Amino acid sequence: MSTLLPLTPDELLTTTRAVRKRLYLDRPVPLDVIREALEVALQARRAATASTGTGSC
Repeated sequence: MSTLLPLTPDELLTTTRAVRKRLYLDRPVPLDVIREALEVALQARRAATASTGTGSC
């Protein structure tokens, strides 16, 4: 169960920018993390296709 935060759109965007600025883009990403992310993305795609019945999102 997720908890909603009482943020205004400006607060939300500021928070998102602050997090993005702390990313270490020059740090290598382990291959297993990339594979897991791709597997999750593929599952989401399949679920969307199955729910719409159209074969496209």
